[in-house]
Amino acid sequence: MNRYNETDRHARRNSRWFSGWNEGKYSASLEVVKSNVEKYGEISVCAFHRGWFCHTLSDRCLPNEICFAFTDVDVVSSARECLTAIWPRITEGGVYFSHDIAYIKVLQAVLDEKLWKEVFKEFPPILFGAGYGLGDFSPHLGFMVKGKSTPEYIKSLAIEK
Repeated sequence: MNRYNETDRHARRNSRWFSGWNEGKYSASLEVVKSNVEKYGEISVCAFHRGWFCHTLSDRCLPNEICFAFTDVDVVSSARECLTAIWPRITEGGVYFSHDIAYIKVLQAVLDEKLWKEVFKEFPPILFGAGYGLGDFSPHLGFMVKGKSTPEYIKSLAIEK
């Protein structure tokens, strides 16, 4: 199967995902991306690298240490490529977020036993939101904390009401 025509199911919704997805469907020019970052973020702390994840998530483009990562990639193979490149660089106590974790095939790829045992050589951490997201207002979102996660540390990540 072509990786750009994958289908997946959302754990909380009765719908298909990726139906009719094709290469370039969500693409934007570098100028549009930079404009959005300038409008909604802080462009001075950003670096931009054109290309596929498999080519750009490398020593040349990534810092040695990452304390916070947020991915929203939509495709199973991309979710795995991002995790494989970024997780080893996550610092102790660092957090890895995925905006695609409520999709069954993405969840399976992220929690793949062989990946954690043979590539990362560690036991997979708790994946908060696994399969269901973090609530009705963030149904796709999940995260993992690297290292020993104490209850106090996990609570510090939550917003108090």
